[in-house]
Amino acid sequence: MSDARAAGVLVAIREEFAPYGLNIRVPWIRDWERPAFSQQGITRDVARRPLEAPCDRVLAFVGRDVRDFVWGAVMPEILGAVELRTRTKGYVVVEMGSLNQLLTFSSPAGNAVHEFYHMLGCDHWDGRKKVQDHIARLKRAARDNRARGEDFFPGLAPSGRLYLTRGAVDRRFGLAAATPAPVPATGLARND
Repeated sequence: MSDARAAGVLVAIREEFAPYGLNIRVPWIRDWERPAFSQQGITRDVARRPLEAPCDRVLAFVGRDVRDFVWGAVMPEILGAVELRTRTKGYVVVEMGSLNQLLTFSSPAGNAVHEFYHMLGCDHWDGRKKVQDHIARLKRAARDNRARGEDFFPGLAPSGRLYLTRGAVDRRFGLAAATPAPVPATGLARND
């Protein structure tokens, strides 16, 4: 994946969430070896990695290979996913290359924005008001976190549970909070 492609996707995410008062920072981008072909394997790999400060979210950018092209010619594709425990880690396919993408006008930037909504606790059929409510709840919790000296923009599980620290997210995945490990693709942090 090219740096220009990654930059374009990140611009789309920033522009989408700026009206909500969210300023998305990217403290680093790292190379990441795609661990699996399927959505389940990719999501599992991203989810098992600890959150590394200052990142509050991890979004892996997935490229394509011949298998993807063949699969996309005959079967529906999953072009991104977010883990459902804390909604702080996910991936998105950032390269065009399938008949499915062309026929559905599905752009990598649009898919990344879609997955980032999930990373803010939103579901597929949430209306504008519900989206605003989710984001407002997270922003209040983030302000409370900062007042306690914790610099973390919380995760919001489908159950409604807030994850208020990186350590809480890591524990949810059975990870030791102090375990240093490389994190894939793009670390996303917020600055609101």
